[in-house]
Amino acid sequence: MPKILFLRAWLGSLLLLFCFVAKAEGLSVSPRIHQGQLDNGLKYQLVDNKTPANAIVMRMRIASGSLLEAENEQGLMHLLEHMAFKGSAAVPEGDMIPRLQRLGLSFGADTNAVTDFEQTVYEFNITQGDEQKLDTGLMLMREIADRLTLDPKALAQEKAVVLAELKEHQSAEFENYRNQLHFWYPSSLLPRRLPIGEADIIKAADVAKLRSLYQRFYTPERTTLILVGDFDIARTEAQIKQLFADWKPHPQAVAPARVKLSPPVVRKQPQADAFFNPRLSTQVSLGVLTPRTPKPDSIELRQQMILESLLGSMLYQRLQSHLFAEEGVSHASVELGTEFGTAVRVELALETQEDNWPQAVALLEQTIRQALQYGFSSDELQQALKSEHKHYQRNLAGSNTIHSFDLAEVLVSLDANDMLMLAPSDQLAIFEALAPQITPALIQQTLAELWQGQPGIYLSAAKGPADVETQLLKAYEQSQLQPVAPYTSTKASEFAYQSFGEPGKIVADNRDPDTGIRQLRFANGTLLNLKPTEFEQSNVAVSLSLGFGDLPFPRQEGLGTLFNSAFLLGGLEQHSWQQLADIFAGQDISANIGVSTEGFGGVTHTNAAELRTQLGLQAAFLTAPGWRQEAITLFRQQVKAESQSRNANPNSAFWDGLSGLLHPGDHRYGYGREEQVLQRDFSEIAKVLASALDKGTLEIALVGDFDEAQGIKAVAETFGAIKRHPAKAPAFERPVFPKVSAQRQIFHRGAENSVALAWLWPTTDMQDVRRHSELMLLEQVMGILLNEEVREKAGAGYSPYTFNHFDWHPTGYGYLGLFTVTDAAKLKAAEQGFAAVEARVKAKGGIDSDLLERARQPLLQWLDSAPASNGFWLDLAATAQSRPGRWLSWQQRRQMLGQLDSEALEAVAREYLENERRLSVTTTYGD
Repeated sequence: MPKILFLRAWLGSLLLLFCFVAKAEGLSVSPRIHQGQLDNGLKYQLVDNKTPANAIVMRMRIASGSLLEAENEQGLMHLLEHMAFKGSAAVPEGDMIPRLQRLGLSFGADTNAVTDFEQTVYEFNITQGDEQKLDTGLMLMREIADRLTLDPKALAQEKAVVLAELKEHQSAEFENYRNQLHFWYPSSLLPRRLPIGEADIIKAADVAKLRSLYQRFYTPERTTLILVGDFDIARTEAQIKQLFADWKPHPQAVAPARVKLSPPVVRKQPQADAFFNPRLSTQVSLGVLTPRTPKPDSIELRQQMILESLLGSMLYQRLQSHLFAEEGVSHASVELGTEFGTAVRVELALETQEDNWPQAVALLEQTIRQALQYGFSSDELQQALKSEHKHYQRNLAGSNTIHSFDLAEVLVSLDANDMLMLAPSDQLAIFEALAPQITPALIQQTLAELWQGQPGIYLSAAKGPADVETQLLKAYEQSQLQPVAPYTSTKASEFAYQSFGEPGKIVADNRDPDTGIRQLRFANGTLLNLKPTEFEQSNVAVSLSLGFGDLPFPRQEGLGTLFNSAFLLGGLEQHSWQQLADIFAGQDISANIGVSTEGFGGVTHTNAAELRTQLGLQAAFLTAPGWRQEAITLFRQQVKAESQSRNANPNSAFWDGLSGLLHPGDHRYGYGREEQVLQRDFSEIAKVLASALDKGTLEIALVGDFDEAQGIKAVAETFGAIKRHPAKAPAFERPVFPKVSAQRQIFHRGAENSVALAWLWPTTDMQDVRRHSELMLLEQVMGILLNEEVREKAGAGYSPYTFNHFDWHPTGYGYLGLFTVTDAAKLKAAEQGFAAVEARVKAKGGIDSDLLERARQPLLQWLDSAPASNGFWLDLAATAQSRPGRWLSWQQRRQMLGQLDSEALEAVAREYLENERRLSVTTTYGD
């Protein structure tokens, strides 16, 4: 379900760069950052940050990535990253992950690492930190630095894991990316140094090769320690000095320097390339890569970055207009920014139906030529400036409650780009000083400077003509012969939905003494739950929940897919979706309403000043939806365009197909068959929404930084003012788990030798707190064992995981499952791994005390940290009146989880994990 944001969403990582400014004269780092450097060259950055309280986020960034590998070392930097968790001088092989689990860090979520082209980053996230855990984390980072044992037996085991990861990542999209790198960077190392590596080289790797890489490129001069969280800065700095001062580079160490990539050559003639795979949707792009020599950061560079951001925003808005105006166009995107320190990319792309790519080439060519020839209007620029200005204002407003995880990720990015963080007030001041000088002519000039030479045209699709490059160039040349006129922008109108009637009257007003949630009811039956918090400054979360009325959710196949994809794009009666985007440009306003078997609803985020507007928009979508045919048309184009790529891997195919297995014959679940999805129409659900608004249970929750009186007034004027006649909520449904034991098969369209295996057992609902707690903890235990048996021992899956569902209603419905993606040749090994997990948790004494604590501690620490977030309170407040008692149940679970013993879990496992109760699902290649 798309959540439509009226602030720009296209920029991605480019926007992140605007939070920072380089080492330039007159600019200084934010006073929150305490940084230093040891004599051996190691750098550290420490931030005392108490959002959330007690959390500590640790990162060790080593400026060594796959671009440093020799031809016969492709993939070894990534393999070395894996080996960092397989034993060191002070940590026996196989003990690092368990040791972290005992500290409350779960593998994957809290303990991880990543290798890319230019860096390797090790990550520890401690949700409930203390000095001992911090010291242990630093000790383990120190072990990774230069004390790894690199045991041959452990290497053989980990090679199987890395090969499983490589196979899991092999896909049409991955090969398409590789081909694009060859097209855009034909003389560069980039397409020949993908971090995942090459299978043959990984298979042939030995300890000597790995150790050579380790000694050459893991050096203190390349390393930055980044710690953000609730800890003592002075003590931590002393610990870093004590632990890392004796780290000396190996005699074979290579002096740190950024790999110099061959810059792209400005094309003298248009060039085209294509990549075909039956699993790809059709997308065509038009762009240029302009060589850019890295320069010291300066105010001038900052100005250039801002101009490029505004340019990208305006180009994106123009491309977006084609989605509704042109037949066969389903998605648009713009990439604009510096990459790999060697070039700046300007690339426009459109996703189309299979045979529409020649028309898309013309649209792209004419869009860029129109901008080059006629430039941009003042209205376009002002809209972009408003959005950019809002971005800086939001950064400043929330600067004191940035989450430690987000701040750590930002600092890693900054370190990679040799940049410093400014105080948010300084960031805003720089933008506000520059903005008055920006004119449409300056943006046009920026585009002209970036669009050097002739473009590259790239097509990815399921199939195409043999002479596709010739056809692409022909479509481009024919488009150039067509005249273009200046772009006509529309001026934003006033929002038409300011009043919904007389403000609603409050008929009940109570405050829950345990949670502090204020619970109100209006005369029209609207329920309102309020929970002011201080966790995120200038952020208000808004939850909308609307139950069904007299008319239930129709069992029409694909109807939910239509509503969740196209309802918002249908706009309102008096405003199209494009007009809404213009009206709310630069405002912290979004729309988010979807449908499920429980009813309609969605969550949005805004700030206190714009809360009334946000509520008004959501209310307008309920009272005056547009149901425009253009949204149906676009939806059907998207369905057709994505037909080839849907279920292109076993994981996505399993989750799409599982709903059909668990709810046979109930077409409200799952995506639906394409031929049925394409027949759906808004008329099949319009009356259902109207009935829900009139008679369904309507519950609103506000959580965050707002004034209660202001929130009550805003809801009274919007949802509280709607004329409604709520009736008794309909009885909840009682789903039934399929008859077991059973074996089922699902088909995917990915790699032919790729298979997914899942085992599911029916369990129960959430009503019995003890039983639910036992199943939660049992799942954590099984997750640890699944990783050990399937990933580590068998090498039959890179990222196996557990999953569950527990119905909130007293239905007795729930399930617990195991899942992995594997290779067809290792399916039997995966099954044996699953069976080993099942057998151990059922065996008497199978769950020893250490295993139990490794499972319990991450769960307890997550539970202890959860109440320090708006997300936790929004989940409670969203149904505080319709589902009372959830806070008490949560407290009881927390207490229960701390008391459960191994015998209790083993008994539960024997009760539920019976072979005759198991649903086994394999997902294999096929139609």
